[in-house]
Amino acid sequence: MTNKNKKEIIAISCIIILAIAFLIAVFLPLANLSGDVNEIAIIQINGKLNYNSNENTSLESIESGIKEANNNHNVKAIVFEINSNGGSLVACEEITKLIKNSKKPTVSWISDKATSYPYLIATGTDTIVATHTSAIGGLGISFTNSTKYSKATVTETVSSSNRSFYTSSQNMINQDYIHFIKEIGKNRKLSQKYLININQGIVNGNQGLKLHLIDKIGDKDSAINIAASKANLTEYKVSNYPKDNSMSLTEILNTNLNQDIQKIGNSIFK
Repeated sequence: MTNKNKKEIIAISCIIILAIAFLIAVFLPLANLSGDVNEIAIIQINGKLNYNSNENTSLESIESGIKEANNNHNVKAIVFEINSNGGSLVACEEITKLIKNSKKPTVSWISDKATSYPYLIATGTDTIVATHTSAIGGLGISFTNSTKYSKATVTETVSSSNRSFYTSSQNMINQDYIHFIKEIGKNRKLSQKYLININQGIVNGNQGLKLHLIDKIGDKDSAINIAASKANLTEYKVSNYPKDNSMSLTEILNTNLNQDIQKIGNSIFK
């Protein structure tokens, strides 16, 4: 290749680079603008919530969704779609804490059920919405009646060591129950005495509304509309979180530009 041909290639390459740079300068802001759409994030909470469990929605996935939604400036509100009936108090407390520390308005929608510890998660949101027939709460059920320890009968025939084990276990369960009730009371602004005296156990949405365990009766769209209202949104899109790892339009453009520049550089100095 002659020097003249090399100079021509370099000149053409420079023109191409300048043209690409001009197009990026013009259209990249438009691409960012087009992607800057208000969002309401939907985070699903399904099944029993425990550490190191992959049977249902993982704790890691829920935490990731909350953090991702809070860090995305496009997300203006978060709706938690709850269908869960048990699990670890520690895991549910951790999720509740993340929700209460959220920088965005939060709404929970109880679809089929939010009973026992998962109900605590719902109380961490600004507003709780449920259907007429959703199963809610379970606060009036004695925890001692829902554990294996209740099957043991403390009588004279039970050894002292077994009685000691039963008593210790019973105390631990009672402490967890009081702590659970205390946290719900703080979140819902209800007294512990009031919550402990709710003897209905699991209630439906209509009963839950009368007992102040939820705030509204409605479907998923109702919960989304409430979230939009809290964020003062009239136009928005609904997105599930956490999102997948697919690249945004801006990332695609940047990747393609880098690849084109690399190809040009390779052809010049070949």
